[in-house]
Amino acid sequence: MFGSKKGNAPVPLNDSGRSLISETFSLEGTLRTSGAIDIAGLIKGPVYTNDLVIKETGSIVGPVETDKIEIYGHLEGKVVAKTIVIGNTAVVKGDILFSETLKTEEGADINGYIKKTESTSLEAAQDEFKLEEIEAFSDEIKSENLKYFVLLGMGGSSRAAKVIHRTIGGNNEFPTMVPLESTVPSTIGKALKEIDLKSTLVIVASKSGNTMEPLLTYELFKSEIVKAIGNGEAMNRFVAITDEHSPLHELSVKENFRKVFLNPKDIGGRVFGITYTLCFPDDSTHSIILFN
Repeated sequence: MFGSKKGNAPVPLNDSGRSLISETFSLEGTLRTSGAIDIAGLIKGPVYTNDLVIKETGSIVGPVETDKIEIYGHLEGKVVAKTIVIGNTAVVKGDILFSETLKTEEGADINGYIKKTESTSLEAAQDEFKLEEIEAFSDEIKSENLKYFVLLGMGGSSRAAKVIHRTIGGNNEFPTMVPLESTVPSTIGKALKEIDLKSTLVIVASKSGNTMEPLLTYELFKSEIVKAIGNGEAMNRFVAITDEHSPLHELSVKENFRKVFLNPKDIGGRVFGITYTLCFPDDSTHSIILFN
């Protein structure tokens, strides 16, 4: 049930039957319990319970799944619950998803999305939230009338998207897809000639975030798009698909990419191509396919 721990073990409160993680206690790992628990210490990891109170001195760094939660301390992670109360001393950094009721007191510090959902589990809510995120971004791209999106990736990061999009067809309302799996100068030169950089979105995809080829090609496309539309607007044309805390994730934050889509870390490289890389809109009946 627990990972590493320090301090005194949690003990039940005699007057309420609730378990308590005291101020002197810290835990790293997954906490699962079917009972009610109060957190006054530190938890680093996912928490699954039925009834949870994070006291003013309490802190959880990780996702939370529960029926009922009251937050008066610090929570850094997504929370999914039926009923949520956020007190005026609470600091929440993460998305808040509730299925029944939400009460927030004036003074609460919340940095994240708040959404009512039918989902009651972290996994289901996360899938629902990701789908909405993709659909919203697709609508943005559609509204801007961009002509092309270039997918920079190697192996599974591009080939699966190319095959499936070519197989099921596309939508004429969306940009033309240009999968570019190459560092050959003539191939890249051909791509730059055949697309309008003033009307192009570039997607850089790498699970590890340190794949040399898309990172090098990204630098070239960044330089060319800066020339085409200016430095002020250029980074609004770049999107990253990668793992959290990867070199590409760090680069996208540093250089202010328009959007970053983070895949779960437990997805292997061979199936990376059937995650976010398949979800971008295109007119794949008119794809420009460029490979070595």
